[in-house]
Amino acid sequence: MKLIVERIEQATPQIRVLRLTGVDGAPLPPYEPGAHVDVRGPTGVTRQYSLCGTPHDRCGYTIAVKRELASRGGSAALHDQVTIGSELEVSAPRSLFRLAEAAAEYVLIAAGIGITPLLSFAYRLKQRDAHFTLHYFARSRDEAAFLPVLESQEFAAHLQLHLGLEPDEVAAVVRQRVAAALPHAQVYTCG
Repeated sequence: MKLIVERIEQATPQIRVLRLTGVDGAPLPPYEPGAHVDVRGPTGVTRQYSLCGTPHDRCGYTIAVKRELASRGGSAALHDQVTIGSELEVSAPRSLFRLAEAAAEYVLIAAGIGITPLLSFAYRLKQRDAHFTLHYFARSRDEAAFLPVLESQEFAAHLQLHLGLEPDEVAAVVRQRVAAALPHAQVYTCG
């Protein structure tokens, strides 16, 4: 389907957030948290991006694109050539990373751009008033996308932000948190 870039935000120096809406303003197909779409950029390169907005919002899709240093035209084109009003070819949403419907607790572990599918999980879990914690690992605040949303009143009580940790420190936090999870907890990681 053809979608229009309605809004662009620079979430971090390397991550750009695009809000995509229908050309005719019609509702977009629904999607489950964790779903992704294929986006064909201006260079003709197609890449997959997680939908990271509120899953029940059918007025538009939100994706986040990290500029890859070794880009072969995908992420670089979406950063350098796409502007508000650009038209992109976007597939229907597909879900290969699904959220279980019932668990005693949900532990979400995201690193860097891996926040994108887990943010949609957090929206759904908050909507269901489920017990969850989102552990978000980033090198620094400047490199952590979506902090205004995650630190808002809606999510602040669920967020555990981990900045500047070395890989062995990250592994120790993850092991500790998984070990402390309730029986029958669901644990999801990305990044």
